[in-house]
Amino acid sequence: MNATVTVLQKGNTLPGHIADLVRAMKSGIEPVLKQSGDDLQQRAVIANVRYNAQRLQRAEPILAEMIAKKEIGVIGAVYDLTTGKVTLV
Repeated sequence: MNATVTVLQKGNTLPGHIADLVRAMKSGIEPVLKQSGDDLQQRAVIANVRYNAQRLQRAEPILAEMIAKKEIGVIGAVYDLTTGKVTLV
């Protein structure tokens, strides 16, 4: 996440598949880059999780239909490697 935030802020070019990962996370993270405040990295992680949870909820044809029927749900969460704590977002 740190590298993605840096690349999006500075416009650096990354080699190979790393650039693909940055592109995949860009839509979720970009709005946070325009906000002021501390903990940019943490806010970027949470924004990326929320963006992808919403994207999965609209995924056609299978997930969106199952969610509409209340057969499944999509919940975003952040796992802290240091503490082992999972925080729902």
